[in-house]
Amino acid sequence: MYQLNSKTMKKALSLILMTSLLVSIMVSLSSCQNRDGSTNDTLNVSVTDEPVTLDPAFNLPGQVHSLISHVFEGLINIDGEGSFYPGVAEKWETNEDNTVFTFTLRDNSFWSDGTKVTAGDFKFSWLRVLNPESASPWASFLYYIKNAEKYNQGELDENQVGIEARDDRTLIVTLERPTPYFLNVVVLQPYYPVNRTIIIERGDAWAQNVDSMITNGAFLITEWNRLVNIKLIRSDTYWDKDNVYLQNIIFLLYSDSTTIMNAYDIGELDFVASTLTVDEMEQIDKVKFANLITTRIIVFNNEREVFQDIRLREAISIAIDRNEFAILAGNGNYPLISLVPHGSFNLDDSDAAIYLNETSNIEHARSLLKEAGFENGEGIPALTYLTNTDEINVRNAEIFQSQMRKIGINIEINSFERGVMIPQRFAGNYDLTPMNFSLGNYPDISGLLLAFTSNDMSNYPRLRNNYYDELYSRILIESDAALRSTMIHEMKDILVSQYVVIPLFYSMEPYIARDNLSGYIYSPSDFVSLKQARLD
Repeated sequence: MYQLNSKTMKKALSLILMTSLLVSIMVSLSSCQNRDGSTNDTLNVSVTDEPVTLDPAFNLPGQVHSLISHVFEGLINIDGEGSFYPGVAEKWETNEDNTVFTFTLRDNSFWSDGTKVTAGDFKFSWLRVLNPESASPWASFLYYIKNAEKYNQGELDENQVGIEARDDRTLIVTLERPTPYFLNVVVLQPYYPVNRTIIIERGDAWAQNVDSMITNGAFLITEWNRLVNIKLIRSDTYWDKDNVYLQNIIFLLYSDSTTIMNAYDIGELDFVASTLTVDEMEQIDKVKFANLITTRIIVFNNEREVFQDIRLREAISIAIDRNEFAILAGNGNYPLISLVPHGSFNLDDSDAAIYLNETSNIEHARSLLKEAGFENGEGIPALTYLTNTDEINVRNAEIFQSQMRKIGINIEINSFERGVMIPQRFAGNYDLTPMNFSLGNYPDISGLLLAFTSNDMSNYPRLRNNYYDELYSRILIESDAALRSTMIHEMKDILVSQYVVIPLFYSMEPYIARDNLSGYIYSPSDFVSLKQARLD
């Protein structure tokens, strides 16, 4: 039985209820003209749900990053082409085998309370993510650091973790193994610093109120009007404030895609991404595509008794017409028959068609059900499909429901607001549920494959496969590229050929932006940076 320990579950669920509400963040920016015709340098950014905490250690991967990245800054930044540039660290270096990274912090990086950001702040923050009492969903992203996983699992104490603050400006990070892509990981939000003083004083509640939000990024939070907006203002303590051109960013709550489309259409928004389909975007402006790939899959709850028969899992998988999902999402979306698109991470998935096709195979699916004793779907209980209430996700669920009727399987769609849905998913209250992966968040495929290991918090298939776990441990240390590739292929084969997951489609990230907006960065890590954005 897949199970989080009680302490982890309690903390994870309470924090997810607070932080998951900004999933499906989409950035939408106001024009330089207000409704009354006056001009200013304020951008309005739309979000679909109300956040409760903005603690970078406790929102799930992919959530509220576009907001958090404007009020916090890590050691380094990444531009739209995937190149690194300085953040709090003014320079960095690595040893010959990429096992030790040394970051030199700039002398003019300050918290919003006027105190300096130090190497000790980073050490405190990273250990806080790893602390087993914290139950941060990001902990596994720090497992590259020596003894980080063992500390997180309660096997070692924090003094044995490979993080050294030699002095206020020198942070030395020792890794478990050679990791040349470690900088790609350091840009992610669990590596952002948080202020020790306010956390010691307020505890985890520090990020729920404006008066205790001490941050180090380009912007400060000045107002938090629940269910209405969050207002940011350019920070006077930010080291690079002279290159921040916007004075204000306001995150506004929008409840549905129609409202967003109307707001853009009448000139109240300048940039829209994520929650609108490509077709919806094309109705109001020319669609652009960011340089990143997102994949969509459906996973089985492998704890369910009904799914113990692989023939049922295969029947459902091959009865799907992937083209229908891709068409709904619009141009720039393509059917997916493997875990990732062919060629991603320089891996060969040319044999994926052995198991799946882009179009459905209804007759073979029916024959598999008959062999399994479920002729015409008889004997299969109604299967629950857990999703959130975003229009695009509900429509995907309805397509899946319709396709399954063709083989006699009844799908019951359970759609909830995110703050309700995510705890339900952690508790395993579903038969099937969708997952997204933004490949830019994974500089190496090991990060993505981690989500299917037995003890990972994102293991929504609730897969318990000792051999898969063993292979994962081996690819982390294997230096022979050919052998490592073979093991990775074997792991993906377990997921796809055993029908643990159902690949659907992949897409380039679509967005629309007005011509007078420039300087924004759509990061390969799947967030939009407005630090140097301009309204021309």
